[in-house]
Amino acid sequence: MKIFNLKKILVFTSVFFIALSCKKAEVVAEGEIPKSKILKEIISFKLEAFKNEGKIGEKDIEAKSLDFKGQKIYFLILPNGVGPNYKKFIPTITISDNTTVEPKSDIPTSLGNISITEETIDLLKSGVEYTVTSDKDNSVSKYRVIAIRTPQGIESIDFKGEDDIKPHVGKVIDNLNEEISLISSVSSFSAYEDNAILSISDMEIKLNSLENDIPSFISFEGEKRSIDTSVSVKTETSFTKKNRENTDIYEAEIPVLIKIGDLEFIRNYAVVINPKTTELPAANVLAPEVKPRTQATGQDDQQGTEIKILPSSAKSTGTSSIPTKPTVISAPTSFQSEEQKEAKEEATRKAKEEATRKAKEEATRKAKEEATRKAKEFAAKAEELAVKAEELATKAEAEVNKAKDARRAQDTARDTTTRDRAQRNARRAKDAAANHADSAATTASEAVRAAFDSDKEAKKAQNTESEEYAKLAQAAAARANVAAEIAKKAKRDTNLAYMAPSKKD
Repeated sequence: MKIFNLKKILVFTSVFFIALSCKKAEVVAEGEIPKSKILKEIISFKLEAFKNEGKIGEKDIEAKSLDFKGQKIYFLILPNGVGPNYKKFIPTITISDNTTVEPKSDIPTSLGNISITEETIDLLKSGVEYTVTSDKDNSVSKYRVIAIRTPQGIESIDFKGEDDIKPHVGKVIDNLNEEISLISSVSSFSAYEDNAILSISDMEIKLNSLENDIPSFISFEGEKRSIDTSVSVKTETSFTKKNRENTDIYEAEIPVLIKIGDLEFIRNYAVVINPKTTELPAANVLAPEVKPRTQATGQDDQQGTEIKILPSSAKSTGTSSIPTKPTVISAPTSFQSEEQKEAKEEATRKAKEEATRKAKEEATRKAKEEATRKAKEFAAKAEELAVKAEELATKAEAEVNKAKDARRAQDTARDTTTRDRAQRNARRAKDAAANHADSAATTASEAVRAAFDSDKEAKKAQNTESEEYAKLAQAAAARANVAAEIAKKAKRDTNLAYMAPSKKD
């Protein structure tokens, strides 16, 4: 009798746990994917200078993120000289393995589109939302990326107590490429020629006016939070002596620190002190007063520098050529003086012509070097896109087998539930193959464009190295096109497998 009761208890317990298990299973709605633990992250998000030529200067820009109400917001801090009309930029995105991202990498997006109302930036209406999807379970993670210009740039720079290295000839401040060029006369700079390191402990650096549209608050899903924005700059640095084209120059970096809330960004300005190698006669010395380089406006690729020519502040004013008392000059002496004047003018003219010729040669050399570099980069891009297209083609071909297997399972199914499941699997394979094929076609088009750009730059460079890069790019584009055709065929085959009539119909 006791054994019988024990069996009853065991049976009751088993039924209880089975019922409890079924009850828990009902919590997940049909078709819903439970919270996934698969990583779907944006590993890096950056703007590369060569992909955004003329827009962001010559340096790549890496995004930094902060968490706001459980969502990760990425911020890109652009140079102060970026034109306010530039809103679209081409990003380079690295994501977790076995995931996809939308919008895709290398696609222009309105990252600089900022929505500000009453000194408040609305995060949900600013920048671009990116969705990273897992290839394994279709779970997603969403991120928002916003590009903001640096609130202030450098307006002027001076060296306190260092009169010998102040820019006696000129200066150029470029807030787009974040470069400062200072030119000092040879006579004043000679005191430092033997020093390998030139330490400056007290510079006077003035920032330009704070942008009026910098917000004081940010909002997200109705929650408003104050945000502090500040810009500061170090006033001490060390210049290192370097030799460029047989000329000694001094180079240094001046870091500009930007704080936006809890995030800190550093924009390093390159500063170059360059001695002027040819001195003009004392009475003719002119010093250019150079205003900071204008912004890239987003309407024109021209980025001019406004220059005014003013009398030099150099100590030599030219007054030494004026006699202090009347002097009688004989005719031969006067004739000789006129001859010397003409010779000096001729020498000046020839010097200018030679300087112009050398400047043109140097500009041509640099242009060819830049064209070669771009030809190489476009070739690398074409190769990367070809590999991507081939991977997509492989994925599309895999879906063909999945669709055929699903169709066979549908034909051999013994019940309606199994048959419906097989049909859903076939449809998924068809849709996946279509997506892979469409992506492969887009990727192939991008590879062809990269090959075209590489060839264009090679023609500018006119050298064997760039021609080889162009050939590599063309070969990569051809591979990408072949991969796109393979993916296209896989799309057709998968569709045929899905549409094939069932043997049980």
